[in-house]
Amino acid sequence: QIMYNPQGPSGNEILAGFEDADDFEFIELYNAGESPINLSGVTFREGIRFTFGDYTLEGGDYIIVVSDQPAFIARYGVAVAVIAGEFGGSISNSGENIVLAGPFGSPIQDFRFDDKWFPPADGGGHSLVSRFYGQDPAQWSSPSGWRTSSFSGGSPGMADTDLPGLRITELNFH
Repeated sequence: QIMYNPQGPSGNEILAGFEDADDFEFIELYNAGESPINLSGVTFREGIRFTFGDYTLEGGDYIIVVSDQPAFIARYGVAVAVIAGEFGGSISNSGENIVLAGPFGSPIQDFRFDDKWFPPADGGGHSLVSRFYGQDPAQWSSPSGWRTSSFSGGSPGMADTDLPGLRITELNFH
């Protein structure tokens, strides 16, 4: 999940000192498998800059890298997700290439997203969510590999499944 162009701060967030929407950016990693993944030395080296410390991501767990940890906690709360730390730089609001590399520099994931794909994710309060875990890595650089989050603000630390469309099958008037 990528929150690259968050909705601007609320009045309470501004009073708390968070005046820039970019303070609320985050990238979330999810282990869709059953086996633990050692993230030690794994690096975001393009798009943002961040190197994971000694951390193992268990199967079915999430971990988040944030722009500003106090801002993230002010918006989402403390218990929402494990926060690995704060990244350097910012996620471009117009789209960019993001590279997640292993400890020896080999790319784990190398993809490009574009802000024109889904307007609700471009400042409208929603995040980009991968459509399919374990999909062909080439789809990560295509709008067919993504969708907007089901909820405004994204869903850091939890599954974000597609919501069913509303369908009215019967109306009853008295």
